[in-house]
Amino acid sequence: MYKILNLKTNLYSKGGVLPKFHSIGKTWRLLSHLKLHLLLISEVKNYNPYEDCVIVESIPKPNWVISNLTLETLMKEINTH
Repeated sequence: MYKILNLKTNLYSKGGVLPKFHSIGKTWRLLSHLKLHLLLISEVKNYNPYEDCVIVESIPKPNWVISNLTLETLMKEINTH
């Protein structure tokens, strides 16, 4: 399970095209679902709501840790397909 955490505010993305941030936020159960969200965001020109963010994943529940995955890596992967 994955979330997007803003390191400056310590809040999680709620998802959507214009994501807001919240203490709980949205959980993407599969990496493919998170990638689809990032694809949606990448289609909005000159817009990056995740500039100060990292991906966190639950290993094991309910502890959240910063993932080895990076938003930059996933965005590059999405944009090359």
